[in-house]
Amino acid sequence: MKWLSQYKTPRRSPAGFEWVIIKKLPILFLTSVLLPLVIGSLIYIFFNSADLSLKMITAMVVGAIFFLWSFLLPLTIGVLIVYVMKGPAYVADGHSLPEHVMPLPIDKDQFFEE
Repeated sequence: MKWLSQYKTPRRSPAGFEWVIIKKLPILFLTSVLLPLVIGSLIYIFFNSADLSLKMITAMVVGAIFFLWSFLLPLTIGVLIVYVMKGPAYVADGHSLPEHVMPLPIDKDQFFEE
């Protein structure tokens, strides 16, 4: 049993800015990890004093990584949603209404004042 089936003539939307972002996401995630690690390592090597302990530098690096990922993960989810929505159309279930079901008449006086 197939759960979803495509329309016979699927109409796809043209690719847009989401593909530019999708192609840059791996480098953005890699940069968001490596940049704080390199900066933290340089701070520890060149400015090693009693005030800057290894625990504090590690906490700042981990905080910076989580801070950057808090922007990148929602961006990734949004781009994937746009990608899925622009894809081919699927039909989940084709239930049609029976012939005898008619919409109820609407009394305009009940909703609108003149």
